[in-house]
Amino acid sequence: MLLSGCKKDKKADPKPDEPAEEFTKEILNIIPKHTIDSLRSFGMVINEGTTPPNLEGSYYTNDSNCFFDNSNFVKIGKWRGNYTYKFYNQKNEDLTIDIDYEIDGRTDVANGVGSFISGNGNKFSAFFVTKGIARGINYKSLTIISGTKTAEGITNWTDCLRITEKDADPTNILINVSGTRIFKEDDELATFAFGNQQKTLSIKHFKSGLSR
Repeated sequence: MLLSGCKKDKKADPKPDEPAEEFTKEILNIIPKHTIDSLRSFGMVINEGTTPPNLEGSYYTNDSNCFFDNSNFVKIGKWRGNYTYKFYNQKNEDLTIDIDYEIDGRTDVANGVGSFISGNGNKFSAFFVTKGIARGINYKSLTIISGTKTAEGITNWTDCLRITEKDADPTNILINVSGTRIFKEDDELATFAFGNQQKTLSIKHFKSGLSR
């Protein structure tokens, strides 16, 4: 589904002491394995496995930097606005989880309509088909979020967004359909969010002019 021009590489069988990667068929229906490999080569962290940590709760990202961008207007090195992500209804027997997210000021609000999770120990990756509205434009996207659950929140936060559909956008407010951006938290931590906690955008966010 992502980056459909990529070729599938032939890979050797894992060594006896090297377990095979595990992704559910539902995840692979959203994003095939060769695309996972391609995203990893671009720097996206994607954790495999069938025993992810419990992620339920809300997390706040306020230092996300774009380090990969193949969209119609490239914003590599730019910071985006501050987002709150809420994870809920996690069911490890089915490896499913729900998500909502919104930017401070609510100019971009979305929820997952097909959401799955992988991982082992404290490391995880979550895969979401999302519907949202940003600056008045309806869109659909594929979102991948990865990191390591800790007592302070989620460390090594990395997330990937690919727009799959959007309504009329004559002035190109949103990135193009099939455009992909990958972000990471520069301070390496998405903190727990409490209530309607909102933090102030720093000057680097205003200079970037970047949302999703």
